[in-house]
Amino acid sequence: MMKSWTFGRKVGFGFAVAALLTLVVGAIGIWALRSVVQQKDEVINIDARRIERGLQLHGEAEVEISRVRGFVISADATLLPELEKDRENFANVIAGGKASATTAEGSAMVVAIEQAHARYTDVADRMSAARKAGSSPSGSRAWPISAPTWPAPAAACRLSSTFISRVRFTASLRSRCTS
Repeated sequence: MMKSWTFGRKVGFGFAVAALLTLVVGAIGIWALRSVVQQKDEVINIDARRIERGLQLHGEAEVEISRVRGFVISADATLLPELEKDRENFANVIAGGKASATTAEGSAMVVAIEQAHARYTDVADRMSAARKAGSSPSGSRAWPISAPTWPAPAAACRLSSTFISRVRFTASLRSRCTS
């Protein structure tokens, strides 16, 4: 069939094939670029919010720990309403974390942070009650400022730090895969 074609027809056919291939390669390039842009936006929007929420959790836990320690040391009753506000803020951030968790691992991390915070809150409330009553863990009026008497806030802070690290690691993996 090609033998009967004229030279002009063969050149025109070759040009049409080249143009078609150019269009196919261009379409694949546009599709790939849109996919990369979508993944970049996901990393920026979703993972950045997760990191922000993790940092909020960590910050709220640190503020609450500071208020509890401040009350135990000073017995300043004005710190108690602020402590309740801090706990409400922490609960709001946890609720947002539960709502935005998209994986089982993320949900489990949020639940673990919430449980660690509940354990800390229980111990901190008992220490605050003892301080209000004017006693100390050792039974004397003097309140010792030593590590064994303080509630262990490290679990909630450690878990929120782990959460932040995992989200950052996932974001870095995702950004490496898209480049």
